[in-house]
Amino acid sequence: MMKIIQSFMMIALMLQGCNSVQKKHPLRFDIEKASAPLFRDPIFDGAADPSVLWNQKTGEWWIFYTQRRASRVFDNVAYCYGTAVGIAVSLDYGKTWEYRGTAKLPASNPGNDTFWAPQVMYDDTKGTYHMFVTYINGIFSNWGGEREMHHYVSNDLKTWKATKPIGTRVCIDAMVYPLQDGTWKMWYKDELNGHYIASAISDDLIDWKHLGKIEIDNRHSEGPTVFEWKGKYWMVTDPTYMERTGLDVFSSEDAINWEFNNTILNNEGMRNDDNEQGRHADVKVVNDRAFIFYMTHPGRIYKDGKEVDEANLVRYQRSSLQVAELEYQDRKIVCDRNKYLLQKPYDKN
Repeated sequence: MMKIIQSFMMIALMLQGCNSVQKKHPLRFDIEKASAPLFRDPIFDGAADPSVLWNQKTGEWWIFYTQRRASRVFDNVAYCYGTAVGIAVSLDYGKTWEYRGTAKLPASNPGNDTFWAPQVMYDDTKGTYHMFVTYINGIFSNWGGEREMHHYVSNDLKTWKATKPIGTRVCIDAMVYPLQDGTWKMWYKDELNGHYIASAISDDLIDWKHLGKIEIDNRHSEGPTVFEWKGKYWMVTDPTYMERTGLDVFSSEDAINWEFNNTILNNEGMRNDDNEQGRHADVKVVNDRAFIFYMTHPGRIYKDGKEVDEANLVRYQRSSLQVAELEYQDRKIVCDRNKYLLQKPYDKN
């Protein structure tokens, strides 16, 4: 009898501890006081392709991003190769961010490995973190190289172990999201099939069945991000069919059939480093508010509506991360990137 009582007491203490952790680290994002730009990489000034994660264990927001070597002048687009996965962390619910180095990913070609567009997510059924990232062996001055999608697993967001190959060729920008039936679905840009968004399905995040179906087949796109909000699935993509397009938004009832909804972040913003179209984004829903994290190239110049190549000057190459709030109006997703332009200066107190 005494052992039973002790067992119940231990369970009660564990539940109390869990509740205290939740109270200590309530999920929120203080966009009203977030800085603009949200983050600039202090090493190469080329933060791109953000993936945002709430660290439930520490009560911190983490950003994993492509660390482009924007402050270096190479031939053509070589600054986008040889890139690591950078990490930025916020201890104050998104108001300020600090650089935490790069993710320690097993490298097959140290010094010449290229990692693009990480997507980091948490599997709460197993308590593990997963990173899906585009990998290229080597550095190229054009958009070349054998592009693969690699999968890494971690228990602490610091040390990562490689899993089995996903089984894709010439595909980039993986996005993985849990479906309501308990399976996981991946969307990615299939560069061998018209540069459209294709998909795969998995029961365990390890073995993937590629569905052989193009899901967004009327617009060339990359960088898909998927989320649930307002009773629907939503996908935001980075269009590649014309210049200065902003980001396209699609909606779906079943995460299979998608309908074009709207284009957002296609006009210039007024905040620092936000004077250019939004590019490659991630979306996080926090307490029924949706926040979009995206990158800009604030130093680029446009003439007659077209981008002017500045011969790879640092000003042309550098990129910054921003955050804005999505809103649902008249059945459309809209985004006023200037909504918090008149915010008060950040007060640590």
